[in-house]
Amino acid sequence: MKPNDYYKEQFDHKPTKEMYDCIFDISKRSGYKNALEIGVAWAISTMAILQAGSGKLLSVDKSLYQNTIDQVHEYGLQDRWTYLVRESSCLKELGGQYDLICIDGDHRYEYVKEDLNNSLKFKPKVIIIDDYNHRYNFEEREDQYGVKKAVDEFVKENNFKLIVHKKANGIGEVKCEY
Repeated sequence: MKPNDYYKEQFDHKPTKEMYDCIFDISKRSGYKNALEIGVAWAISTMAILQAGSGKLLSVDKSLYQNTIDQVHEYGLQDRWTYLVRESSCLKELGGQYDLICIDGDHRYEYVKEDLNNSLKFKPKVIIIDDYNHRYNFEEREDQYGVKKAVDEFVKENNFKLIVHKKANGIGEVKCEY
């Protein structure tokens, strides 16, 4: 990815660049036809997924991020991308099948767990999770992360395989076999 000036600062930040590279690699290996992304904020995962393959991507976020829209258009990827400005709970209403799902939405336990459980109906082959090893998972805080706990429970409950990539606060790669 060749970031424009807006993204230059993000890509000068080593964990952000590592996040992009890791998500790109997982997405490319997955050979996805249809991908679903929960949380778009800085367009890092959006661009990694779109640039790693030729499939379609549906991104869902409760907020509108114009910078993400601009970045997708700048690279001419808008024909393969749909952006829904909605809470991730809308997944319950969606149909279709997604080979690849990337979750980087609300990091609190109950929301991560809900996003993971709602993802099952789409029968993904791979689920990417951001911030699996982020320090906020281990610190007592008002905005306590629950990513690691939710993912560990989900993997155990469904007998899936988890690979944790140590880069960028830990990217979780859940291999789903049904």
